[in-house]
Order: sequence, then C-alpha cells, then structure tokens
Amino acid sequence: MALQALEPISVHLSEDALEEYVMGRIPVTDEAHLECHVLVCATCCEKLEELFCFVEAFKRCMSEAGSGTSLGPRPACHAEDMDGQPRQED
Repeated sequence: MALQALEPISVHLSEDALEEYVMGRIPVTDEAHLECHVLVCATCCEKLEELFCFVEAFKRCMSEAGSGTSLGPRPACHAEDMDGQPRQED
C-alpha cells in the first residue's frame, strides 16, 4: 500500500476551546481530542503557544502585583517536545 500525503487541516479549534485548555477548564472528555489536533495542526499549535505565553505573562504580572497564581506545565505541541525534554526558550 502506498503512503498518501496528509491533507491540509481545514477545520481548526476555536479560540475559546484553546483558552479553556490553557486555563485548565476544558472538559476532560474534550482534552484528548484537542491535544491530538494540536499535535498535527501547526496553526492551532501556534495559537495555543501564543495564548499560553499571553496567559503566562499576565499571571506573572498579577503575581508580581501580589494576587496571581502560576500555570501548570506548558503543553507539548511540537514533536520535539514529546520526548519529555524541556523546550528551549528564545
């Protein structure tokens, strides 16, 4: 059987769903679907990373002001993150 090229992903996750995931409020039943989609969709992965960075920066500012909490670990949405090694930050 010949390998076929993957078709481009034309349906993306909503920004609301990505925000809920970053904030830890996504239903457990939807979590696996979102994580699988982000692993194969560069567009959603980039959006998720942007949201995570924004929320992380916001929470850091709130923490410095004395009223914030920290986020959990950053989700791994790139293949190189799946080996359990920390991602190199720029």
